[in-house]
Order: sequence, then structure tokens, then C-alpha cells
Amino acid sequence: MGPYIIANVFILLGPTLFAASIYMTLSRLIRRVHGEHLSPIRVSRLTKTFVCYGHAMWGKVRVIVGLTIQLISFSLFWVTAIVFAKRLRRTPTPECLKPSIPWQRLLHMLYAVSALILYIPQWYYYNHGNVTAQNLNFCNVTVTYKHTGKNDTINVGALLPSDSWNERLQGIGGNGYVAGLTSTTAFGMIAAAAEGYVAISTDGGHTSDDPADWGLLQSGMPDHNTMYNFGIASLGDAAIIGKSLTESAYGSKPKYSFGPDARKATGADGIVDGIISDPDACVFDPFALVGAQINCSDTGPLLRISVATAKIVNATWTGARDSQGNFLCQLYNRWAQVFVEHNLNFTLRNITHQKYDHLFRKSVQQWNSVFGTNNPDLSKFRDAGGRMLTYHGLMDEVIPPNGTRSYYEAVTAGDSSVHEYYKLFEAPMMGHCFGTKGGYPSTMFESLVAWVESGNAPTSLPVKYSPEDGKTYDRMLCPPHRAKYKGTGDMTSDDAFYCAE
Repeated sequence: MGPYIIANVFILLGPTLFAASIYMTLSRLIRRVHGEHLSPIRVSRLTKTFVCYGHAMWGKVRVIVGLTIQLISFSLFWVTAIVFAKRLRRTPTPECLKPSIPWQRLLHMLYAVSALILYIPQWYYYNHGNVTAQNLNFCNVTVTYKHTGKNDTINVGALLPSDSWNERLQGIGGNGYVAGLTSTTAFGMIAAAAEGYVAISTDGGHTSDDPADWGLLQSGMPDHNTMYNFGIASLGDAAIIGKSLTESAYGSKPKYSFGPDARKATGADGIVDGIISDPDACVFDPFALVGAQINCSDTGPLLRISVATAKIVNATWTGARDSQGNFLCQLYNRWAQVFVEHNLNFTLRNITHQKYDHLFRKSVQQWNSVFGTNNPDLSKFRDAGGRMLTYHGLMDEVIPPNGTRSYYEAVTAGDSSVHEYYKLFEAPMMGHCFGTKGGYPSTMFESLVAWVESGNAPTSLPVKYSPEDGKTYDRMLCPPHRAKYKGTGDMTSDDAFYCAE
């Protein structure tokens, strides 16, 4: 019995010692760049803090709740590393600016190595379900390059599975003002590698999510080269580099390449279940509520809705308009400061309607050729055999879903065969990328793969909802139609629904 216990203790010690080496590397990196003051946890306590969570001598308790302990431990490690990296980017130390200390590359390596026992939730791996990445063996490559005659530096990262490549390449994108290669995209790259893909991502020439850090030259004028890299050039470069690395590693280019990747109306689908399936069926008139009393929990006493309040709500609900009443997309203050006015002190507060019109037109004139994504001509994509699936949450609070719908309708108007290569799924109850009530199509990517490689075009995507009643509802997303209740059957099952025109 004694030898058996000793043998198992050493087995359990392995993960702990492995984890300890990762934590020690992080603490040494922090010391090397003189960034102790930027770490959320004292460097002297880093290894002790993390290893305490995953201590092997927890014995039977570790066996029962080992995954939970592991997740807590590595989550704390990732939070510490990510917070430290963000602070160091905002207030760099002299040491971290030295080319001899590639601290960002080392951090990406630590992210990747720690993922040997990493559970990756679906919201870090867009268009997919949850992934458990373990026992990974891959090559982590970073390519840094410049364009001749340009004062730029762009990084492309790639993870190449050593013995489980599925002959596919997958690009992992960023969000907002960041092209990729962030702490968040590291999760997606690891998950893709765990599924056998060569995973690539590019930083587009910068790592900051604040365009004020990279969008303007010292003269105060816009940095057009950096903008071009971010909006256009870096994406094509990443694809070329990724395919070249793949051919060098495996002797052949990938067979397939996939790009990256948020009045009561319930009852519009034929059943009242708390799921707002068709927001367009909502007819909301705030002026009909003028004079009504409401109980506001924040202020206590009853409040009466005024005409002024109704005007504000109506303006918010209907969106920005130009002085002629035509709809405009909203302008963000940072965008106006950096890209339009080139003045970080500029503010959208208290500007006139005419000034807003001018800013919008100026923005389109200056940047549509770089950042515009509204060209409905997809003939080259179609003729090359491309396939595209798009989903958009109908409760997206950041990017209006009607914009995506309008684009799809514009493509359809120019090509009636659009459904043969491009499908749009509208997701009720889902917000920006995800939603607390459900509606996220986690099988979208595998459906795209099946369509590209086998010709099996998806007619619907399964989703789940959890509205206020506590039940779980299985439904489907139908391109470009909506799921309707058949009139009979279990309303929590998607068998009771069909895709209606």
C-alpha cells in the first residue's frame, strides 16, 4: 500500500510542479522588465498564491473537484498576466522597450503553455461551442515584418499542431480597434489548435484598443499607413504568412481556410413564451405614455412621463438622423476625435445638428475606402467558391442588426442566387455577440465547414433560450426566415417549430 500511495502522490505532483514553473516564469518576467509595481499580486507571492490553489496534497478532494481548482488557479494566473500586460502597455518601463526583452512574445507563450489544461468557454471562441484543450503539442510561431519604405511593424502569430493537423487553417480575429493577437484571441487560437486547425492572428500593426495611441502622427495628422494596415493590408498578409508557415511545417498548404469571425412582441412566432422572436413586430410609441405615472425604484416617489421625456426616448429609439431626416449610423466620440477631427480634446457634446451632419459626411469621405464594408458585390467571393454564414443578435446594443439585414438585402438585390453561398441568421434575444437569455448559435462554424467541404448547406441552426420562467427552450434560427410554432407540441422543443417565410 505504501509504494502505491507514494506513486500516486508523485503523479499528482506533476501538474502542480508544471503550474509552478509557469507562475515562476511570469514572476521572473515581471522582475526582468522592472514591472513589479504593475502586477496586481505581489511578485514574491505569485508562485505561493497559485500553487496553493492547485496543491497536490489535497488528495481525494483534488480528485473530486480537481477541475474546479484547476480553473480557479489558471483563471487567476490569466487575470494576473492580462492585467499586468495591459498596465505595462499603458505605462511601459524602460526595460520593456528594449528589443532584447520580447516580453509580449513570452506572455503569449505562457498563455499557450498554460492552455495544456485549459477549458475555453464558447464566448472566447466565437461561432463555436465550449472546448477543453489538454495535452496540446504545437509549434508557436511569431512572424514580425515591415513593409518596404513604411515605418511600421506588424506581428502575425500562428499555432501549428504537431501531430493532429486537420489540413485546415483558421483565422482568429480581434474586436473593436484591435485586429487580433490579444489576450482574448489567445484563447481562440488555443481552442482552434486543440481542434486540429492551424490558427493564425495578426495585431494589424498595433496592440492598443485606444486609437489615440496609434491613429495620429506626432504632427497631429492621421497615420494613414497604420490605418491601411489595420483596415486592409494586415488581413491579406496574415493569410499569406499563415499558408506559407503551414506549407513549411507540413509540406502542403491547407486544403481549406476559414476566416474569423453579436409593445410586447412575444407571440409573434405563434406562442407566448417570453422569447421575443421578432422585434420588428414591436410597435412602441412613447408619446402614448405621456401623462402616465410610473413607480421609479431609484427615486422612490411616483413620476409622471412628460412630453420632453417622450421626445428623448423617441429620438433614442429611432436613432441618429441628418438634418433632412435620413438615418445615420451613430458616431462614437473617440472615432470623431481621432479619425475625423484629429483633435483629442474634441467632444460630440453640445454640437449642432448641422455639425453632426458634416462630421458624418467627412468621416465617410475620408475612411470609407479603408474601413467601409458595405460593398454588396460579392461576385469574386462567389466565383472563388467561397461560403459565408453570418449571425446577428436582434438585441445587439452596439451594432444595429438592421445594418446587417440591409447589407444582406443589398447583396440579394444584385444577385438572386445569394442563398447559394451566403446565409444570414438573425438571433432573437441575443445581444452583442452573446446574450444572457440564449440564442447563441454554437454550431455555426461546424455548419460552415460542412457546407464548404461537403456541400451540405445549413437550413437552420439549433439554439437554446432561458427566459424568465426558468425553463430551457430548444429553438432554431432560420435563414432568412423565422421559426414559427406549428400550433401543437411541446413548446420547449424545436420539433414543434418550422422555418416560415
